Amino acid sequence: MNEIKTRLRRIADYIDRKRGKRLTILFRTSNGGEQTGTVDDLIAAKGTFVRVLCGNSMEDLDRILQYEIPEYFCVID
Repeated sequence: MNEIKTRLRRIADYIDRKRGKRLTILFRTSNGGEQTGTVDDLIAAKGTFVRVLCGNSMEDLDRILQYEIPEYFCVID
């Protein structure tokens, strides 16, 4: 049983590595200030995207594009 748990843990770690790290972004808020945060922070603050500071999540990139360009459509497999 321990072997199965160990193998499942390794598989979960592998999936997490392939998923990518969440993007940390710099964005401009409505009052003109700059703030760092996640895509969720950008959307909640109704900010304007400036640049990516770190991370490599394609799902976060897709969410930024959908937020900045409402008619943008993309499917990530």
